[in-house]
This record gives sequence, structure tokens and C-alpha cells, in this order.
Amino acid sequence: NAAIEAGALRITRMPVEVAALLQRIDDRWRPAFAAKGLTLTIICASDLPSRLMLDPLRITQCFSNLLANALRHTVDGGVALELRPHPLGLIATITDTGPGLPTGMESQLFQPFMALTTDVSVAGLSCGLGLSICRGLAQIMGGDLTFERPGEGGSRFALTVFAPRAMAGPTGGPDPALASGTADTSSPNPNLSGLKVLVVDDIATNRLVLRLILT
Repeated sequence: NAAIEAGALRITRMPVEVAALLQRIDDRWRPAFAAKGLTLTIICASDLPSRLMLDPLRITQCFSNLLANALRHTVDGGVALELRPHPLGLIATITDTGPGLPTGMESQLFQPFMALTTDVSVAGLSCGLGLSICRGLAQIMGGDLTFERPGEGGSRFALTVFAPRAMAGPTGGPDPALASGTADTSSPNPNLSGLKVLVVDDIATNRLVLRLILT
């Protein structure tokens, strides 16, 4: 978040196959939703170009933060991720069936570490840094992140990014999980044996998600 605020973070766009990107998201997140008894629905509009110029690491980070937030706040039902064309290039909506945002909290939603309720008896309703970081990344990618209140309840976040159609040719988009690590990824199957990772988080859902991603 500090890097975003300082303007030190750079976006690297490359041709990305949308279907492959969504498949990685599905593979990574479906087990976490299933473990909580929730559904994960991913929809891609038929008129969305199959290849877009995106930063695969940053767009995946946004999707992951928004899905983690939805997973944490949803008890029954599920979450839908839908991608559609937009004048900027791409709009992704993440809709959940959780309790929704308390009335009057909209202006505080994207502030870091903001609790979404004043009721001390309700635990876990906080947005941490995830939403703040996502909005910052969206704005750096030429778009924005906004909140909507669906008529049927729950919450919906709309992520827009500047994403021109990619011309035909080799695609980029190495696995974002490896792109930001310190392990040697120069070979197709890097050797990760012997590495130890310590995960510290006081929210059980976050620990489950991190364990699934790491394994």
C-alpha cells in the first residue's frame, strides 16, 4: 500500500489469455470456497476479447483480494466473478451473498483497516488493507474499484481496468504466484523443496486460503 501511495509501483502489460487467467483463478480459489460450503461461479461474457493487454500479476492480486474478502464475509450461498467488456477494456464484478455493507459505511469502505460495523458483538466485519490496495491498483491500471448494493442483498464490487485488445502472437502471463517470489523460476519446474513458509493471521479463513495457495 505504501508503494502505491508513493507512486513507486509500475504496471507491466502483456498479452494475456483471459480463459487461462480465469482457469488459474478457479483452480486456486474453488477449494477454499468448497471447504466453507460455498459456491464459486466464474462467468466470462462471450463478447469479451479472448486476449487482453493486462498486468497478470496485478489483476490476479485484485481478484484474489476481492475473492478473499467475499469469502470471509459470506456464510451461505456463494460468490460470482463475472467479466464483461467495458469502454476502458474490462469490467469485473464480484458479487457475494453475505450480509452486505451496513448503511452509511460506503464512504469509509476503502479506508485501510476500517471496521464495517460499530457493533462490537459482530466479529470479522473488517476490510483490512485488501480493498484499499485493490482500489489503488485499479487506479494505477487506468480504472477504479467501486461498491454497489445489489437489490437482492449482499455486496458487489465493480473493478474496471484499462485493457486493450491484444494482437495475435505469443502470450505473456507466467503464473503470478511465482512471478513475485524469490525462488528460481527460470526453469519450467522450479525446485521449491526445502522452503519453509510461516503464515500468521488471526482469521481462520485467511489461513485456509493461504495454505491452499502455498500448497
